[in-house]
Amino acid sequence: MLRRRLVHRIVQARGKTRLQQLLKETKDRAGGKAKFNVTGTSEELEQAVDDAITGGFLSESEVLRLTDDLEEIGGQHVFLYKLSRAGKEQITPAVLRAAFKKHVPSADYYGEKPTGNAVEWLERDGVLYLKQVHTASYWELDRKQSVWNDEVRKRIWQRVDRRAVNLFWVDFKTATVDVCVDRLRGENDEKLAERELSAFLAALAPTIKAKEHLIPVRISHAFGDIVSTTLGETFLNADGVYDEDVAHHMSNRRKGTRGLDIRKNPGYNLGQEDYDRDGLSIYWYTAPASHTYPAKKVHGGDDSESEGDAG
Repeated sequence: MLRRRLVHRIVQARGKTRLQQLLKETKDRAGGKAKFNVTGTSEELEQAVDDAITGGFLSESEVLRLTDDLEEIGGQHVFLYKLSRAGKEQITPAVLRAAFKKHVPSADYYGEKPTGNAVEWLERDGVLYLKQVHTASYWELDRKQSVWNDEVRKRIWQRVDRRAVNLFWVDFKTATVDVCVDRLRGENDEKLAERELSAFLAALAPTIKAKEHLIPVRISHAFGDIVSTTLGETFLNADGVYDEDVAHHMSNRRKGTRGLDIRKNPGYNLGQEDYDRDGLSIYWYTAPASHTYPAKKVHGGDDSESEGDAG
């Protein structure tokens, strides 16, 4: 059951190519002894993974690692903080290990709608972090069933329940923190992101006290540099800027990374240094360059030393 769930999660996270590559590398190492397939449908890949693990050619931990890598990168709202003086004193690896349970993989944990919302600690490559997997809910407008005309005005909303992955990363050397909450919807929804952030921070309490331990980092001054210096490393689908007189917005008519990066459009003129941005939604290329991580919306705040509201 766990192996099947892992393959499903990998495919859902757009990692089918990476799974096939892992199977191919495993089969190449094994030589003629390995008889499992390295390509195919999701069901065929489930069987291939099961055969590779049962035959001793592939470890379950390798598949777990690939699943977590895909789920924990991309498709997130990222909130950046610094540890306050109290945070540096009170948030340590030992404290986090004592306050939260160690993660133990299970089939339910990797299900489409996992039960519970416990926060657990994991350690990978010497990095300790906290992870929450739970079933999140939000309301989506059903455009097919909704009616809006001169005679009838009726909107139908359907509740959507789906898997959500939230992360709390601390770099203890630099005292910086990344709080990553699941994007949930395919489109950017600031209110939903803030709601998920608040719920995640509440789940981290009382060990991590947001207002006492975390200071939001101001990042808006760097948005312009990201836009102007990362062409080739990133894909920009939409951009919005403003100054004291006007606001400008440009977006691709196609969603995601389909179509042309708007910075390559001859009419793009939003790169001037005196423009401000409230946010930046951008896709970062992985290797090979034809693949991208889903957009991460990065949020920051006032980078003052005063211990203000962290969320």
